[in-house]
Amino acid sequence: MADNENKIVLQGSKTELMQRIPVIMDLFDLLEGKNVGAFYTTPVTTFQDTYEFYPQVKLMFYQTYSEANGKPRATGEISFRLMNETEKTYNEAKARVLAERIKTKFATGQLFTWHKGKITVSYIDKKRGYKFRLLVTHEGEGRRIIENVLDIQNHSPEWSNLRVSESRAEYPDIPPREVIYGELRRLPRRRPVELMRFRYAELHVWGVPHAISLVDVTRRRATPLVSVA
Repeated sequence: MADNENKIVLQGSKTELMQRIPVIMDLFDLLEGKNVGAFYTTPVTTFQDTYEFYPQVKLMFYQTYSEANGKPRATGEISFRLMNETEKTYNEAKARVLAERIKTKFATGQLFTWHKGKITVSYIDKKRGYKFRLLVTHEGEGRRIIENVLDIQNHSPEWSNLRVSESRAEYPDIPPREVIYGELRRLPRRRPVELMRFRYAELHVWGVPHAISLVDVTRRRATPLVSVA
């Protein structure tokens, strides 16, 4: 190609790329002629050949492009595992019930939002499949998020599992520039204080080579199990 300035490189298995390209488009707002770099992935089949796992649910949140106001958009992911299920016991009927619960909690009426910030709220309950590390503006916000996520499975928080920490490091809203790889570049934006909005939820089951779309408000993911008006 004569003009490499506008080249975008995506790498992964065919199935994985078919599932991920809509997400990448939503995340980075790909436009014609815009270079967002290269992506390197581990094929799902390679990962699943090595690891077995309990079914995993991922809830994805993004800052809207308009709210980012030209800055890199902040993102957030909250995931948990279904510890009472395996790839053999779980099925589409159960996944639909789960998707309806997520839709009710996060995508009905006004979308669920949370304020991302500089304080770390951790919640670990391995027996029930929870291992959260949330960046929030204050402890109460972290507790609110945890309560809503656990309610998907009708679980109540055990607050003895909660830990709160605040770093003394400074995280500027607009990072400075430094010479990196021989060129003056802006440092990555760390711990931005931004409003995150629910975008979609997906399910990962060992033996299924692609993510199962549960709920999607972006309308860019293929065949979610439940639709959002």
